[in-house]
Amino acid sequence: AEDNGLIGPMTERLLRRACRAATAWPDGVALACNISPLQLRDRGLPGIVRAALADSRLSPGRLEIELTESALLDDFGLAREILGELKALGVRLALDDFGTGYS
Repeated sequence: AEDNGLIGPMTERLLRRACRAATAWPDGVALACNISPLQLRDRGLPGIVRAALADSRLSPGRLEIELTESALLDDFGLAREILGELKALGVRLALDDFGTGYS
């Protein structure tokens, strides 16, 4: 999906579906969603997340965005900016597979 340029539309569609499904889960259960390193170069990602949350009415605190440490390497400044916007939405952020890559 990354090599063919499909990761953006695929992530958006899956995130929307997952957020809608998670609204039927018990309140204490969070939705964890992996984000491709390429997504952290897309300034549109916070808008996609915002729209998925708004459309589904899922509380932002129930969404956890997971990323690998390698996602931060290409353009740390841009990744930091995008992560800051996601955090401002109220979603949780987590490092996935920490210690298995560049760290």
